[in-house]
Amino acid sequence: EGEEDEAEEESELLEELSARSDASGASAVSTATSSAVSSAPSGALSDLSLDRYPAGTPPGVELLRVLLRMYAVLDPEAAYCQSMNFVCGTLLMYAPPEVAFRVFAHLMGPLGFRRMYLPGLPLLMDCLDELGEQRESRDRPRSSQIVRDRPR
Repeated sequence: EGEEDEAEEESELLEELSARSDASGASAVSTATSSAVSSAPSGALSDLSLDRYPAGTPPGVELLRVLLRMYAVLDPEAAYCQSMNFVCGTLLMYAPPEVAFRVFAHLMGPLGFRRMYLPGLPLLMDCLDELGEQRESRDRPRSSQIVRDRPR
């Protein structure tokens, strides 16, 4: 039932976004999610730093802000974490806002990428642990090296 509610809320937000966007999807739609954003957890959106968004035109930045706010409403646990703007912004450079949001939500939800942004950054920590293990195994001398390099 929770997934159905989330899907319904996502659909409503996308309909509102679509209704407020012009054909190019570049209009400033800051009010598109005003009612939904007001329900976002306190501080969830406080550190949106979109000034680093590569295609940082004012309408593009505003559209990115709206999409990230929409996602924060749909997933209050992940809310917003630094670098989500690069993923979502890149999607916006290649797809209309509705498609970009759906792809971003799919990356975060069903594909599990949201674990990269949860408190404690669990997916990032798992990746770093695995990288450390790979490096350790690479740096260990192999038996052939030990035999070859031993003093005679």
